[in-house]
Amino acid sequence: MKITIGMTWIISIALFALPLLGIGQVPAIQSNGAIQFISGGIGSDESAAMKAVAKNWPIYMEFSQRDGDKSAWVSEVSLVISDANGRQIFNKTIDGPIILMRLNPGQYTAQATYQNKMIKNQFNIEKDKHQRLSFQWR
Repeated sequence: MKITIGMTWIISIALFALPLLGIGQVPAIQSNGAIQFISGGIGSDESAAMKAVAKNWPIYMEFSQRDGDKSAWVSEVSLVISDANGRQIFNKTIDGPIILMRLNPGQYTAQATYQNKMIKNQFNIEKDKHQRLSFQWR
């Protein structure tokens, strides 16, 4: 089959329109001090896009609340990350249920607070490895 200029134009328009057809985009990279991060995941398209790029980030964190036998994403979570020496290196309210972060290899403590309830988790970042950390309030 021979591809004509008209077909090339139609293919180009279709590729340009993919984001409009429900293929979500990843939110912009932000910084908090020396820490780069992406937060968001509001809506299934954006959360799917963030999950798709998560393997390129050392840590993927997700926030949800359990209600009976159902679980729902939550946002407006206060997240504080401290290093192995207890020094606070990140402090921000997360505007979506997912955050991707670039952290150097080492030991960290995450304190996530939602509706005045705090969950604390310790985790390690290893070079060239990706991990997922879930916070779920009940």
